[in-house]
Amino acid sequence: MDKATLESTALVLIDHQTRYFGLMEKISQERVEHYLTVLIKAADCLNLPIIVTTSGELDSSNGPISAIVKNAPQATKNRVKRFGPVNPFDDSDFSSAIENLSCDSLLMAGYPSDVALAPAATRAVELGYEVYAIMDASGSPLEFAQDLAIRRMQYAGVIPTTVMAVMMELVGDYSTEEGKALTGVFLNEVIFGDERNFKA
Repeated sequence: MDKATLESTALVLIDHQTRYFGLMEKISQERVEHYLTVLIKAADCLNLPIIVTTSGELDSSNGPISAIVKNAPQATKNRVKRFGPVNPFDDSDFSSAIENLSCDSLLMAGYPSDVALAPAATRAVELGYEVYAIMDASGSPLEFAQDLAIRRMQYAGVIPTTVMAVMMELVGDYSTEEGKALTGVFLNEVIFGDERNFKA
């Protein structure tokens, strides 16, 4: 990372919602929700700001999925509810929330990747942000849609990556307090956690 620092980075979670999530097969749902949990816990231990946004959330049946509600309660409470704009940056409340962070780098995850994540991530690059798309905490109902989303983002200058890769690069040093805390999260949640239960 050339520009990203703990002080200048925020996490943005886009449209991980209960009804949309049901479009994915169960094993993929579980994997994405697991890594989303790891992502939020890692961001929390590094004190990264978290922005949550939802689309078309007309009632509680299509709110954020449990991984977000449970692990990011304040961000869930303060989420930006969009009732129209597909791209979050076309919503004035969302754009203001991002601008108010005064961050240079955004870690972004979303569902579906091709509809929710890719348009937002590419727009963020156009606006001058360094953008990392966290692909193991994102997903699409179809594999080829996920592949197309990654290609689109790469072409625009977004950096596709994983939770562990981006967080370890961000913290930079295992021996710092932040590094030790982050290592603990990954040991508990990935190395010895539920990740071992997933089958290809």
